[in-house]
Amino acid sequence: MNINLAAMRGKVRIAIDEIAGASVSSDFTENLNTEINQAIRHAVLQLCDELPDDFLMPKEVPVADVVQYHGSGSADDGTGEVALPLDFLRLVKFKLASWDQSVRELLDPLSDEAKMQASKWTRGNPQKPKAMLGGSKLVDGDNNTSAVHRLMEYYTAGKTTSGGVSSYDHTVDCLFYIPMVEEGEGTLSAPLRDSCEPYIIYRAAGILMEGKQHGDLADRFYKLSIINQTVKQ
Repeated sequence: MNINLAAMRGKVRIAIDEIAGASVSSDFTENLNTEINQAIRHAVLQLCDELPDDFLMPKEVPVADVVQYHGSGSADDGTGEVALPLDFLRLVKFKLASWDQSVRELLDPLSDEAKMQASKWTRGNPQKPKAMLGGSKLVDGDNNTSAVHRLMEYYTAGKTTSGGVSSYDHTVDCLFYIPMVEEGEGTLSAPLRDSCEPYIIYRAAGILMEGKQHGDLADRFYKLSIINQTVKQ
């Protein structure tokens, strides 16, 4: 979704006028373009982080482009790491070919479940795989370039048998993610569907009202930004 900030700013003002009316008119005697622009940016970021996948436009990393790290031989315990794209914001789907199902959410590294991944007896398995954000690593790219990427740790690959020898199969089946919001000159490019525009407007209005200490109005706008979250694809 490509957002023209000037146009979206006008729609936010209209929404505030229609719902708030004269009760906040005194707050709009000065040029608030900068504040509204900032509210729109925050609204877009919040919605990208919290809306269901049906509202978003994920990107796919071609399997051939996935940069992956794992042990080999006796050092391979079935765990591994994948370098996430530089514009990674949120995971949509990650699956190894040896897994029965995909991973769609990353564990909180500070959670008890994340701590369980340290033990081979309690970590994820091919039937119930797990993944979480790990550290960072310098990854070589095209044209002799390199950049620091965040890593996604996964637990645990399934095994395959060939010639009577069993080994872990780390083959990646798919990787889909939500990219970060990109900002241009007076524009935002966000991985949101066009049908999300009303939610952006109401969320931005709520953020603005909260900043101006209009708590009741902020709550009304926030509620309008999270209802009827059903999008047909």
